[in-house]
Amino acid sequence: RQGLTFQANYNSLKNLYFGIRTGYRFPTKNSNESKNIYGYITYSKVPWINVSATIATTWLQSSYLGGNIYYLNISRDIFKGKVYTECGYQYVDYSFAGTLSSLKQNIADIGVFWRLLKNLTFSVKFEETFENSNRYSRLNLQVRQRF
Repeated sequence: RQGLTFQANYNSLKNLYFGIRTGYRFPTKNSNESKNIYGYITYSKVPWINVSATIATTWLQSSYLGGNIYYLNISRDIFKGKVYTECGYQYVDYSFAGTLSSLKQNIADIGVFWRLLKNLTFSVKFEETFENSNRYSRLNLQVRQRF
């Protein structure tokens, strides 16, 4: 698939960052067009608690799905870059084209990332997804070696 993407990021004030990314995929004989827009605002070094907080939203439209995702994340670097923690929340609100069906999800996650060596990291992330009648859990473990 082919398309276009545009992204802009800006640091307007000390510790305040924001950005936007938009994408468009061209329709082909095997696929339809899709459009999306993602925007975020991050404030790093929140006073008294020394965390980084991000709020973001994504709008998505395709031939079969349309909707929004709203996101809040709080993260903190501890032990001078050796350990990094984060927790987040997402609200997903999708509707499916041609039907009355929709999908609403509340997703919470928490993660810890360790820098074991200069180029070796290990991470653990737990995610819980809540729907009207279902609940899903996911545990991600990752070891990453950079060369």
